[in-house]
Amino acid sequence: MLYMDPSTKSPIRIQAPFISTEEIEKIVTALKVKYMGGLTEEDIYNQEIVALLENKMEAGEQLFSNGGSDDDELVERAIQVISQTRKASATLLQRKLGVGFARAARIMDTLEEKGIIGPQDGAKPRDIFI
Repeated sequence: MLYMDPSTKSPIRIQAPFISTEEIEKIVTALKVKYMGGLTEEDIYNQEIVALLENKMEAGEQLFSNGGSDDDELVERAIQVISQTRKASATLLQRKLGVGFARAARIMDTLEEKGIIGPQDGAKPRDIFI
């Protein structure tokens, strides 16, 4: 078999075994018996457990999304910066608040949801409603 690596100019000759679908299924079955013991697919994908995990994940997302007092404080400081400069951009918030782009963009989204600034319209500056 010839393999063309993007970092080389010419193809490389490699060898690889052929494994049929039947052989793969036998290997998977053997591994399931060895490592899963008596567990069945139903045990693994028990809907009660899946629902419990989903609820815990949702609770964790709520805990970390806009629930921190740091974010509230940054939003208040962002409102002050925007009202003083009459400009609203993520890069401005990065400089003035000392945060990264991702956090500055989240703050901009929060300000837009609260109706303090207008939506983004291409390269035009955002409208400021305060």
